Amino acid sequence: MKIEPFNRGLGDFSVKEDLKNNKFHMVFVAVNALTFFNAFAVVDPSTETEKGISLEQATRLCEIVNEKNETGTLFPKLNITILPLSRYNGRDDWDNEERMKKNIKDAFLANSLYIKSRVLIFAFEARFDFNNELAVKVLEKVANEYNDDGILKKVYFIWG
Repeated sequence: MKIEPFNRGLGDFSVKEDLKNNKFHMVFVAVNALTFFNAFAVVDPSTETEKGISLEQATRLCEIVNEKNETGTLFPKLNITILPLSRYNGRDDWDNEERMKKNIKDAFLANSLYIKSRVLIFAFEARFDFNNELAVKVLEKVANEYNDDGILKKVYFIWG
């Protein structure tokens, strides 16, 4: 499956609304700060109508994903999956293509088995602790394995 650029701005309010309305599945890096993950997953706890998680929950989920070095998801609450950092707390998987492949495949697997979205959007940020170049290289390979998924129709990529 060919990866296409996502041509809508992530700051566009309608993107967040589309995510909350299950129109796609987004994959981010597991960092809770001023990040894509934080912007889409975390909500103000005083707003009962918003779909999302608290800042504390987001922080804990990122810690778990990075400590275990495994992909995690917020499904069924939100169609969001997060990938562990390449470097975390003394662990260094910067050039570990097999680890990156496993984590990206797990995002596709979460989509196929549980989320069942027709659109998958990978949004990686330029970080010192996540190997974007390796992630894109692996993403292209893994996406090619999902040509006959039956559910997934489009894979987009956003370079942050």
